[in-house]
Amino acid sequence: MSTGFATVQAALLAALQGAPALSGVAISANRQRPVSAAQASAMVLRLDQAAGDTAVLGMIDWQTAFALECYARADTGTDPAAAVDSLLSAAWAALAGLDYASAGADITISPTVDWQYDDAATPMVCAIVRITAMHRTTLTNLAPL
Repeated sequence: MSTGFATVQAALLAALQGAPALSGVAISANRQRPVSAAQASAMVLRLDQAAGDTAVLGMIDWQTAFALECYARADTGTDPAAAVDSLLSAAWAALAGLDYASAGADITISPTVDWQYDDAATPMVCAIVRITAMHRTTLTNLAPL
């Protein structure tokens, strides 16, 4: 049996993996090394933090935070942020179009994007989108309700 956290993350991953604009992009969950040297782009959806309310009637209401990391390599001498722009746009559209009832959660995409830069031999940029899911689990085993 999966926890509510895994269920919501699976629904978010399915939305990203099902987006035609993201076909061919490696999309994974909680991966430690998200991009190999041979990859031009990749995405990682990480569980970040969960906080639950006091248990009532055998249930806990959770706010679970996820971080969606969008990675892209840039050509040397070009603007690295431009390299991740289309990936970021496609990921946002996929998440915004998710049927949240099927995810078993009320999901909010934070209107905040953080950019991180790596000055490796081939410049790399990562645009990070924050996602919050409100969902309910059982008290005894964290199964989704």
